[in-house]
Formats: sequence, structure tokens, C-alpha cells
Amino acid sequence: DVMAETLRHSTAGQWVVGQSVNLERAAAVGDRLGGHIVQGHIDGTAEVLSVTPGEKWSVIRLSLSPEIAPLVAMKGSIALDGVSLTVSGVGGDWCEVSLIPETLEVTTMGALQVGNRVNVETDIVARHVQRLMEMGKEVSA
Repeated sequence: DVMAETLRHSTAGQWVVGQSVNLERAAAVGDRLGGHIVQGHIDGTAEVLSVTPGEKWSVIRLSLSPEIAPLVAMKGSIALDGVSLTVSGVGGDWCEVSLIPETLEVTTMGALQVGNRVNVETDIVARHVQRLMEMGKEVSA
């Protein structure tokens, strides 16, 4: 089952039977948090602009919409198709992630090609800061 909100902001409406997706179990209360906080709430999609294979990693460059771009920071966290990653490069309307061989092998990231669209979840802290700033403008106006 998929909510209308999910269909509006994600690639879920384009999925086909048999397509691989990334699934990760939620952390249980009391579990150690050793990485990024990812909630599974998609903020939008991005287009793969380039895939640059390297000897020890690959770099994927993605488009960023005007709504998502302010929420993406260098060395910040971002989830692409449910895979939590660190931003390794950022510009006004793009970002890059560098993927190690393990990530390329055990997730759908290794199959990405130029033109593919991916689901984007931005950093939860960035979303809350943005909201607080919006509310501050409303209060002072």
C-alpha cells in the first residue's frame, strides 16, 4: 500500500514487479545508533547526472531541486533510495556521494545510471532548522 503523499514525492509510482529496492529494519528502542538518523520520509527525487567509477569507489552526482538544495550540506547525511550516505560534494543545484565497493555491491546504488531518478531523504536536523527559521519569520512579521 502506498499513500498519495508518497506517490507525489517519490519514485514509487514507477516501480515494477520484480524491481530491486533497498530495505532496512528500523532500529529498536535501546539499539546503539552508529550512523545517520534516517526515517524513511522522502522529501523528493533527484536525477542522476553522472556516475564516475574509481579504483576504490564511485562518485554519483545528483540534481537537487530548489526545495531540497538548502537541506543538503557537505559531509552531511542524505538517504538515496533508502541508503544512508554522506555528501562528498555539493553545489547550488547538485550534490555528490562517494560509494565504497560494499555499498555498490549490496544496494541498488551500483546499478544507477545517468538519467535514473532516486528518492531523496534529507537530514532530519536540517529539516527542523529550516522549519524553525520559517516559524521565526512568521512570528517577527
